[in-house]
Amino acid sequence: MGFPSPAKDYAQAELSLDELCVKSKTATFFMRAEGNYPRVGIFADCILVVDRSRRPVDGSIVIADVDGRFRICMMQLSPYPALKSLVTLGVIKSLSGDNDAEESTEIFGVVTYAVNNMTTFEFDDVPV
Repeated sequence: MGFPSPAKDYAQAELSLDELCVKSKTATFFMRAEGNYPRVGIFADCILVVDRSRRPVDGSIVIADVDGRFRICMMQLSPYPALKSLVTLGVIKSLSGDNDAEESTEIFGVVTYAVNNMTTFEFDDVPV
């Protein structure tokens, strides 16, 4: 028969990245980052989880179609709606209604997770 495991109370269910990262299967996309944006935790070639069903808020990292090209930007809503560069934090594109910027700019989705390859930061040439 045997004794029950004392660790039984601490057992956890299996970890699933799909369950953690994907809230809506039909609205979630995976993209690879081209640039390096360490300020927000996005490194070159990391995998971005983009949710099209989420509404961006002030400070959201978004994928935006700016003049026919996808860009990773920060959403600014106050004092006026705009897309900001993740490198300089300067305004890339104003989204105010007084010009044609809204017609040429579309928010594709909100970046909810960034999956980085941590082995890219390893150095095997350093002697121990």
